[in-house]
Amino acid sequence: MADPRSAQKLGPLHFLEQALLELARRGDPDEQTKTSCRAETRTQKVEKNTMSITSTKTTVRSEIKPPITLTANDYKRLSLLARAAENKMPDVASVLTEELERAHVLADGHPVQTVCMGSEVRFRDDSTGTVRTATLVYPDDADISRRKLSVLTPVGAALIGLNAGNSITWETRTGDLRRLTVLEVRVPQSA
Repeated sequence: MADPRSAQKLGPLHFLEQALLELARRGDPDEQTKTSCRAETRTQKVEKNTMSITSTKTTVRSEIKPPITLTANDYKRLSLLARAAENKMPDVASVLTEELERAHVLADGHPVQTVCMGSEVRFRDDSTGTVRTATLVYPDDADISRRKLSVLTPVGAALIGLNAGNSITWETRTGDLRRLTVLEVRVPQSA
């Protein structure tokens, strides 16, 4: 049995944090979903009933990511792109690699209502309610003025492989967390 005094020294959310970290380490038995875990230290006010406690603690966010599906061609080209970008853009290359690692890859065919390279996707930024439409492209074809979004951007890497109706939390280049929801996907013109 744990000593209640030691629990008090560790902070009121220590045991919850430890449980979430253990859950993230164990993973999800469903291979199409993965658990991501983010830890950051900050001072935060914790309220329980009428008691307030201010403490410096580690905040743990655990999220089950939606499954993603890629065509074999997209998977191959994106894998090469992620490796090529490791030195120049390590953060985004790492995110793209993580997405590729958890992807279900189709041997042939094109997934229905799924964001693939060249797809036009309509999505909502759930924190602001802003709806945007863009075509997901490789970096050389990117042109934001023509609504051509590079897969080698944080939002582009977050979108790849999602189905219409899926939501995902992603991190901006400034470290802010955002959540987006895919509303509609149009098949790439070359598919």
